[in-house]
Amino acid sequence: MRTKALAIGVALALGVTACGADGGSNTRSPDDAIIQIHLEGGFAPPDWLLARGPIFTLTGDGRLIYEGPVIAIFPGPLLPNYQMTQLTGDDVDQLLTLVNQMGLPGIVDEVDNSALDFLADAGTDVITYWDQNGAHRYGVYALGFEEEPEREATRVFAELRSVLDQLAGAGESHPYVGEQARVVVGEGVLDPEFQDVRDWPFPGEDIEGWQVVADAWRCKVLASDVLSTFDDATKSTLWRAPDSGGASDLLKVLVRPLHPGEPGCPDDIG
Repeated sequence: MRTKALAIGVALALGVTACGADGGSNTRSPDDAIIQIHLEGGFAPPDWLLARGPIFTLTGDGRLIYEGPVIAIFPGPLLPNYQMTQLTGDDVDQLLTLVNQMGLPGIVDEVDNSALDFLADAGTDVITYWDQNGAHRYGVYALGFEEEPEREATRVFAELRSVLDQLAGAGESHPYVGEQARVVVGEGVLDPEFQDVRDWPFPGEDIEGWQVVADAWRCKVLASDVLSTFDDATKSTLWRAPDSGGASDLLKVLVRPLHPGEPGCPDDIG
């Protein structure tokens, strides 16, 4: 028998109105995220951390956005290969059952750091679940490192990740673009073996007014139609700073589509 938390979660996943304990109601849009998994921390340079997006996002209407295969070339494409597939109601129900088994609806924000004593410089997998009470976060440092985790929530989280991996590759998919793109700009260093320098891609945009993140980097959210500008750009592509006269001021641009549930620009690089 399903618990009340799971019943509410299923209703939210279908994008309908769910009754709360006080007799009131809560409606989440089918476009809202209900489950999202991302990686925080780890030993990596700031530009890699800033470019990193969610691994999985599940929306209320059953769309699963996920990281697709990465082309094994150097330098790799600048834009990440985000794909989107439509899950069935049974698929969503299976995921929400695991969310409930984790006890996630009763968690506000917890982290299992059990593996920290055995492994350094790993990242923390974080799952966020949204329901009528808001966001619920649970993180696991070095998820999968411990064969028999002590916490039940951690064991079920690993199972949920495995199920998502299976669902991501099971059905028909197509590229995910979204409505908005996160753009982060910082100082670039020219690769002597791969010199690709292009004109500033955002005419009329003054980056001095953009939000400062991670000290020397600046961020702004733009409409997703800017993504097409970077279709053939790579991770080594640099851009002439605006008003630099095309001389030596070169910038690195990190750009990707925003997922539902993400903040526009990050407060930190986690």
